[in-house]
Amino acid sequence: MMNTRDPGLSVTLSEKLFDRLNSESVHLSVPLEWLVASLLVELASEDSPSKTLLQTALPV
Repeated sequence: MMNTRDPGLSVTLSEKLFDRLNSESVHLSVPLEWLVASLLVELASEDSPSKTLLQTALPV
């Protein structure tokens, strides 16, 4: 088990993970605009689970 209390270790692990993600070609198969639009459509629907979750997390 890793010692996660050492800040230097967690920074090193984060940097390694970030470098690995950058080195591998990660491409979204769906454009970002489509993802944002679909989220807005879902939030606009009355019985959306995401809308309920957001209303719970961010009371207005």
